Amino acid sequence: MADVLFGGSFLMTIIRTATQKDINNILKLYTPYILNTVVTFEYEVPSAQSFAARFESVVQQFCWLVCEIDGELAGYAYASKAFERAAYQWNADISVYISDKFQRRSIATAFYKAIEQFLRMQGYRNVYAIVTGENQNSINFHKALGYSSFAVFNKAGCKFGRWLDVIWFVKQLNAFKPNPTSPVSFSSLDKKTVDSIMLECCKIIK
Repeated sequence: MADVLFGGSFLMTIIRTATQKDINNILKLYTPYILNTVVTFEYEVPSAQSFAARFESVVQQFCWLVCEIDGELAGYAYASKAFERAAYQWNADISVYISDKFQRRSIATAFYKAIEQFLRMQGYRNVYAIVTGENQNSINFHKALGYSSFAVFNKAGCKFGRWLDVIWFVKQLNAFKPNPTSPVSFSSLDKKTVDSIMLECCKIIK
């Protein structure tokens, strides 16, 4: 938790792990991304029940974080499995969604910094981000955080009648030593260390 000066007043800002109680607010934040943008390639808003199942699937292994500013959900982010086969298990990806009301406050940066540290601690080697080709702000954001683009899938998706390119970004998190042990779950990490990282990253938010 941190107090952030904004518009001449201090706002209480917190990054924490999400719970099932957050599902409705998270889905409410995500809905405009589905209906109005090409940030996500989903067409239809999932039910609260199916979204809750998605949440539970993620948190079995990875973190799912929320940011609250003065008690209002400002954004959420989570890591997830990048690929399915066993040999891919040291790879993860990150998804971040920020409320329109709280854009350009460095919330996404704070999320990325925290999640990258958690993934390192868990033993992941690569983290990926998938960006729609016309989303120049996201492209610039990932480059600024040290991600490298390595693949472009031309006209990989169609939404709102437009064919859209998809760009894959990657960042190395740990050294590629032989015979690695499997990544551990986020829930197995030391809670005090996790809380400390979230607090430090919270200070990034403007």
